[in-house]
Amino acid sequence: MPHKFFIFFLFFSFVAYRSAEAQSVNIDSVKSDLKKSLTYIINHQYTETKKNIRFAGEWQSTMGLSLPFPLLGKPKDYEDQNCFTTAAIHNCLAKIYLSDRNQYAFLYPTINRAYDATLLFRDSVTFNFWHWLPSNLHRKNKAGIRPPVRRPTTFNLKNRYIKKAANVMDDADDTAEGFMALLLHNKIIYSTDTLALLPVVNNYRDADRKNFHWYNHNRADKKNSGAYLTWLGKEHRLWPKSIVNTFLQNCIFFLPISECCPKAYKPYMPYGTNDVDAIVNANILSFLGENNEIVDSTNYKFAIAFINYKIVREKFNSAAIYYPNRYHLHYAVAKAYRAGITPLRSCVDLLIADIKSTQQSDGSFASKKIVNHQDKIQSTVYALYALLNAGNFSAYNTRGIIDSAINYLQQQKTVSGDECHWTGGVFFSGGTVIRKCLFFKSDAYTTALISQCFALYLELKNKNEL
Repeated sequence: MPHKFFIFFLFFSFVAYRSAEAQSVNIDSVKSDLKKSLTYIINHQYTETKKNIRFAGEWQSTMGLSLPFPLLGKPKDYEDQNCFTTAAIHNCLAKIYLSDRNQYAFLYPTINRAYDATLLFRDSVTFNFWHWLPSNLHRKNKAGIRPPVRRPTTFNLKNRYIKKAANVMDDADDTAEGFMALLLHNKIIYSTDTLALLPVVNNYRDADRKNFHWYNHNRADKKNSGAYLTWLGKEHRLWPKSIVNTFLQNCIFFLPISECCPKAYKPYMPYGTNDVDAIVNANILSFLGENNEIVDSTNYKFAIAFINYKIVREKFNSAAIYYPNRYHLHYAVAKAYRAGITPLRSCVDLLIADIKSTQQSDGSFASKKIVNHQDKIQSTVYALYALLNAGNFSAYNTRGIIDSAINYLQQQKTVSGDECHWTGGVFFSGGTVIRKCLFFKSDAYTTALISQCFALYLELKNKNEL
């Protein structure tokens, strides 16, 4: 009998060895995929401006409905150029470049064009999601003219209400991403110019407010949390001071008598009420950490508390108003932690535990089916990014999980000649009632994010940290 147990032991040891071997990462293949993916990003950057459609320095991006929705239309993807796509890709490439200027010197012209394109979304200080474009409203303003508005580039705005509502005001999310582009640009050119985001966002905090956004109310978020607000503008004071009347105002949002109804040529805050979003707060913290601004304020602690509240409750599918992907919070918080917001450590601990418990057998991660059919590529790269940026690989015991995720992503790539890329997942949504049907995607952005993960993985391997 003992020899039979010995044979079984050898058999299962061999199976375990083969399984571990199958999950190991081929470093040369990662290097090859990184080179090919960066080639794709370089080759697919727009080099010419097509009037009111796209601008030189940007990349392909789409805005589209996955389900029919009243006032918006039927499912269809439209080309859409926005700050988040351009600035985010710029920031991915800039961080790769700054990790090794000599090795990635070939990225510099691409980064420079993207930086110039990002500045097109900037007002005097803050940034907007969309470009200034000719108005698509037929009615003129009081001065008898049709001034430019912020709006999508090609999305079919079918009615007057949607045309007015699309003219959104500047927001803290795009401003944080835009400021990150400014900061990374300064590092690239060795500029000593100073930047300060705190004077902007400290004026828009969830403190001493009468309004309470219905999404925050429905998710049992704490009122007057002290965290940073999303929109950089004045909200309407909905009366009386109760959530019931706020709800009633939202029910008649399309009528001019409602405080939630947009006005022609006036920058619009959706539904007239500001909101608090955990990922928006994490994005703000990322810049504050990268720019060493947190030493100048204690307000950032309220943002950390709000994020922690969301994580402890584990409502990841609904944690953020504008980000429906389940693992976007993991990505954003780990990025802020790596940027220097060390008080997020306890949040990162919880997020890594969640990642470890939800990886699928093929190495992937998945969101809900309604979000881009589980959005497996985007979910996996978000989880992988969080693991790599969290570090502490021995303590977290995440090396095998990282390798499995990389293997999965390598299997999902599309190769064409000396290029490879990945199909874009959901990196943003319309928020609130349309957060699970109006999606923004970009092959270039998803590919840039995976490239950044591969570059960081190779850097950590080279330093024997991973």
